[in-house]
Amino acid sequence: MSNKINKIRVGILIPARNEEKIISDAINALLNQELKPKKIVVVNDGSKDHTSKIASSLGCEVIDLPDDGIHGLDELKMANVYNVGLDKLKINFDYIMELNADHILPSNYISEIVNLMEKNSNLVICSGKIENEEFQNPEIPRGSGRLFKFSFYQQIGMIWPKKYGAESYFVFKAWELGCETCVFDILTKARKTGSNYSPSTFVNIGKACKALGYNPLYALGTFVRRSMIFRNRKIFFWCLRGWFSKVDLYDNNLRSFVNKNQKNQILNIIKKYVQRK
Repeated sequence: MSNKINKIRVGILIPARNEEKIISDAINALLNQELKPKKIVVVNDGSKDHTSKIASSLGCEVIDLPDDGIHGLDELKMANVYNVGLDKLKINFDYIMELNADHILPSNYISEIVNLMEKNSNLVICSGKIENEEFQNPEIPRGSGRLFKFSFYQQIGMIWPKKYGAESYFVFKAWELGCETCVFDILTKARKTGSNYSPSTFVNIGKACKALGYNPLYALGTFVRRSMIFRNRKIFFWCLRGWFSKVDLYDNNLRSFVNKNQKNQILNIIKKYVQRK
């Protein structure tokens, strides 16, 4: 690792709720990185176990929030959790990484991704991949394990919007501003998800698509793909229910950009199909 990369300052934000069985593995993986983070902030979201004590014993700065009874997967609630942590990471960093408490990174993860991002000034959000993940868009960095260039995060306000689809918002905002994102072929490990998703998870996907301004045809395709991936036809209708719900929308410029981008993707698919005929 070059001296230049070794001087890069990375801050880590980990939201956690009742993660005493796995959080030490995630934190130790961070402490064993070739490029060690300068600070790890754990936002303890009302845990009833020893999550806070374990994180503190490993040298993390821990912020203890009261238990509000709302599940950590609720998107609007998560904005509050992330913003509390981001307040501790607003100065003296070059990169910010958001990581789930069950996400285990290989020792070269941060150094490899930072090295690749340093070679391209226009790359502002990047992540690796999770082994055996059932659904992963190759164009959109993972929510957990993604690194933000600090300058970009500052440019857009360094705050999680309290709206559905916040994870995708950052990527679309980067594209709208003419920046690039990337998913690198660096494998990580995390708890398997998907089979335990509740209907509300997919309703929220529909809400997110509406809030972000998805093209209607693209949104329908997204709902169908989710249903096929998880082999459950009900998922399509749960997503559709969210699409027709009343939600707080993102700004018109972003929504217009997303709609136009997806419309062009659809037209390109149709064009390729016609050319084959």
